[in-house]
Amino acid sequence: MNFDNSLFENTPIEFKEINHTDFDSDLYNVEPKEIVKPIKGYLSDNLIPILTKDLHNKNTTVINAGVGQGKTTAILEIIEKFADHKNYVVVIAVPFKSLIKQYEKECIEKGISKRRIFNQLEIDKYFEKKEVLTEKTLWGKHYDDEEVINAHKDKFKIRNFDIHILTVNALLGNSVESLFQSKKKTKYFNRLLGYCEKADKKLIFIFDEIHASIHNFKEEFICKLWNYHGLVHKNYIVSATYNEASKEVIKYLSEFTGNNIKIIESIRLPLIEKQSELYLNFYTDKYIEKDEKLYNLILSLLDGKKKFDILVYSKSLAQKLTKSGNKIGQLFKERNVTINKCYNDLYRNDDDEVGYNSDAECTNIGTKFSTGISIKHEEHTFIVMFPRDLHNEYIKNKGIFSMGSNSIIQALARQREPGKIYVYLPPPLDIDKDTLPTSYSESQKKELLKIFNKCKAYSSKLVKYSNVNQQNLVLSKTYTKLYYEVTPALDKIKSSERDSKMNRLLFPTQEIFNLDKGENHLVKDFFGGNLSAYILWASTTNQFLNCKLKSIVVVLKVYLYSENLYEQLEAKVKKMLYDLEVIEVGYFYRWRNPYEKLELFKKFIFSNIVILDKEKVGVVQKEKILLEIIKFLYFNSKTVSKTEVYHYYLKSCIISSKVSVSDIESYKLQKSKIDLIGVYSKWKDLKDIIKLNVENYKKHTYIHNKANKAFVKAYKEIGFKKDIEFLLDNDLLLSTNIFTLKNNYNKEKSLSKKIAIIYNLTIKTFFANKKSVIGIKAVDTSVYLFRPKEIDNISNLLFSDRITYTI
Repeated sequence: MNFDNSLFENTPIEFKEINHTDFDSDLYNVEPKEIVKPIKGYLSDNLIPILTKDLHNKNTTVINAGVGQGKTTAILEIIEKFADHKNYVVVIAVPFKSLIKQYEKECIEKGISKRRIFNQLEIDKYFEKKEVLTEKTLWGKHYDDEEVINAHKDKFKIRNFDIHILTVNALLGNSVESLFQSKKKTKYFNRLLGYCEKADKKLIFIFDEIHASIHNFKEEFICKLWNYHGLVHKNYIVSATYNEASKEVIKYLSEFTGNNIKIIESIRLPLIEKQSELYLNFYTDKYIEKDEKLYNLILSLLDGKKKFDILVYSKSLAQKLTKSGNKIGQLFKERNVTINKCYNDLYRNDDDEVGYNSDAECTNIGTKFSTGISIKHEEHTFIVMFPRDLHNEYIKNKGIFSMGSNSIIQALARQREPGKIYVYLPPPLDIDKDTLPTSYSESQKKELLKIFNKCKAYSSKLVKYSNVNQQNLVLSKTYTKLYYEVTPALDKIKSSERDSKMNRLLFPTQEIFNLDKGENHLVKDFFGGNLSAYILWASTTNQFLNCKLKSIVVVLKVYLYSENLYEQLEAKVKKMLYDLEVIEVGYFYRWRNPYEKLELFKKFIFSNIVILDKEKVGVVQKEKILLEIIKFLYFNSKTVSKTEVYHYYLKSCIISSKVSVSDIESYKLQKSKIDLIGVYSKWKDLKDIIKLNVENYKKHTYIHNKANKAFVKAYKEIGFKKDIEFLLDNDLLLSTNIFTLKNNYNKEKSLSKKIAIIYNLTIKTFFANKKSVIGIKAVDTSVYLFRPKEIDNISNLLFSDRITYTI
């Protein structure tokens, strides 16, 4: 669709600001905020002098800078300065283990010896025993002999390490496996604490990507961190996407530095030459992994030998995309694509987690690179897939994007070099024009509303524009309402004579509410919790630092009415086919063959929003509408029955399956299509077996109503059970519920009944409709009277058997 986002060329990028007003001046000492302006997109040259000047001042320094602006470069410079000073020990706390490796690599590149860096991932190596003494060696020695004592000591010397890189949950003692940390971690932290106390070392805590670690900062874990109180010289808290909860974390951590807080904030200025092109693709299909646009994009990337990665919202979607039975998964298999499946696995040891693989020959598909990593490949394509909006707050399906706008900003920012970013997402809800910022001009509002109107879902719901810097007011109002509701009960508790030994009964403070529940509430409130609405607004108004909107593929709305439905569809079909007969973008379509028409109109119905009698319809109704289109396309009659259409389709596919190898090569068919042809070819062989077993009795020619031994034997030998399952997953029509085969076949458990379904369906399709009873040897037997059906002049609905000529 056409749009004009140049109207928003100079619109400031909105981000969560950290201000001195966020902190009670009676409790916290907040220096005047320093604003840093990037130079050619990077702020490290301006940030490093500020940090260096402040090196020996005891405080909690908050660095609020945009993604990809060089925060890490500046932090590494500071780490090096502290590491070279004998009075300090640097602890870098990160949210993910993959960042431990990344920080270690970058520290080494700065010239810091690996021997001076403690890496949490290598903790087992550090605690290896010096030597193992045998019973023979120890015989006759006392337990407190020096040799015996040294034999049981490990190699780990805490004083050897100036820099410690570990996860935030390890530092705060938030053990995922039990209430207590492992013995080795406990030993490590005890030694770190003891070393700093005895050697009078000052700790420098660096909390990077703090937005991803908020869940660790609960009271019980913050209490454990107080073991280090009196030893901390400085906290560095770093992020591009702060939230309200992070303000509470800043307050807690500032208590280690005398309640002194320093705020450094960067201006978000995009560097045009470093921006990727952003493509929004709206979809309505329930199964995004089968989306035709997505398939064609991946196919073109593979054909062009382009490097690409796919970030998905859930592990299950990653598995579907890489499954060989899936069309896209089959494509990966055919091309021998090296895939790194990076997602959390319950059956994989936490220490063996698979992260992002930066190898240029590898395609990453998963959930685990939405933050914390940098994709620096040139001309890289980044595909990001968002979940359908279920409009049901009780069903949580947003996966890695559950934290709303912050998770979106972080995800898109993974691509650091100019390339292409394709986003697949459901249509957004419409935006309430009365809530748009007053700073927008009328022309800006008009353009934004026009874009939303074209892209929006068919729904009367509206979302409100939300100001990220007014969320504190939202939380304050919400907490006040909650507190008001419980006030009478709190008064009763206060006035009662509860024994002090009874269970504690306190209503959470505003700060604890903000930390524990505030962000979940804000995510639901921000743009109505509608991810697509936020993404469309942010894309249109140029809110993303590393990418700029290039194209929007909208979902069309098809309006129909039950009265004269067939006639309406006939008119639409004729118009679409006529449009394909005219010159368009340099192509002239001489004709469309039957399969192409079928494929075209299935896409038309299932990839768009269909409104029937002013109500949006689902998959079941769409299947009925497609059936009406098929009636027109191949029968030109609305009175033809669904059974006739069913048998016509099966006959077409089975008859069309007998093609030569040379024909397949000339048609340039994909492997998935060749596999379908192979299944129908086997079905034809089974049909021929039935025909060979036709019997005669008096004047009757008949076929038994039960599959004979020859049919059953062939069915099993060719593995047709597996073939049918493949067909029901991948065939253009049989994969839907338009016809009864999929439901009937899948609900049967026994193989004999599954065989009976295929046997009877084949007979009804090619030889007879109804069973008859004839007397054979004085026994009434139910059979099919043999009456071959007409198969001349039947269209090929299995594949495109002609080349589309162009001029």
